[in-house]
Amino acid sequence: MQLSVLVISRTAQLLSTLLSSLDRACSLPSDAVEVLCSWNGSASEEQAISNPSRFSFRVVQRDPYHFASNVNGLIEQASGSLLMLVNDDVILDAGCVDAGLRLLTSSDQIGLVGGLLRTDCGRLSHVGIAFDHDGNAYHVLDQKLVQQQSNQVSTQPVAAVTGALQWLRRSDALPLNTQYRVCGEDVALCLDMQQQRGKQVWLCGEAKALHNGETTRQRFEGQGASADDQARVRQRWDGFIAGASAAALAVLLKQQQWESHMLRVLAADAQRAQRAEREALQQQHQATLKDLEVAHQSQLMDQREALKAERSLQLQQARQATRLVDDLQAERLHLKALVERSQLPTGPRQVKP
Repeated sequence: MQLSVLVISRTAQLLSTLLSSLDRACSLPSDAVEVLCSWNGSASEEQAISNPSRFSFRVVQRDPYHFASNVNGLIEQASGSLLMLVNDDVILDAGCVDAGLRLLTSSDQIGLVGGLLRTDCGRLSHVGIAFDHDGNAYHVLDQKLVQQQSNQVSTQPVAAVTGALQWLRRSDALPLNTQYRVCGEDVALCLDMQQQRGKQVWLCGEAKALHNGETTRQRFEGQGASADDQARVRQRWDGFIAGASAAALAVLLKQQQWESHMLRVLAADAQRAQRAEREALQQQHQATLKDLEVAHQSQLMDQREALKAERSLQLQQARQATRLVDDLQAERLHLKALVERSQLPTGPRQVKP
């Protein structure tokens, strides 16, 4: 067996969706891959599991949920020389598994590989894990990049990667620390891989998948972030830094430099976008003013034309009135002439003796 896919689940729909994405994500022959599940859901829910993939699927343990213990149990039963840890709420992109395995097997110095994850709204939710000055683990550039910017994410060694999607060799596998109650054991595993195995942890920019973080945890009580777990991560980080080699510290430095570079790029992009928005608003304002000016000029022209037409009409009416007066005067003179002619004698005047 070449690859053992290890998954913990309690939700048939999520698990079935993951399995349906496995075929296009992995080109290995069907007999080279096994999918082993630690089931902590109900018996009726288990009956609803569907495996559309060409790979064999088995529920090999039915224990209460505890990530570290469940994974350790799955590793013990795995027969593959390579292991893949994956959350049931992950949907793998085409070629995702092939890319992760290709990177893992490219060098004996690589002990663990993580995938590039995004949310369903297209924002990158995992491009590696780093630590702040207090030793708190955090997701680098958490959802600050969109899917179209994934080509800017380099395949590179990092401090840690999320346990939502990991690949490692069976021979390098270390037991997860079961003291972690809810979270942090995947981060601790990455630090253990570097210190105890002397191998690097890498982020694979070509191993892409969709993952809405903690989809299952959000549906069940008691699965939120644990202050005790976070304290254990800080303590483990302190121990890691105290014994870190120069090569390990160089990896951390390069990761921080890359993050700083990307933050500057994002800040510059934001400034350009703001500048472009301001210029667009100014152009829009100028265009509005121009439209208003044109409208005002058009209105003035309309008013002038209306006034001109009104004056022309008044002039025409005045001319008509003048002609009417002239006609009336001519008529008056004509009548006067008629009257005067009618008063003239018509023959010789008779004189009486």
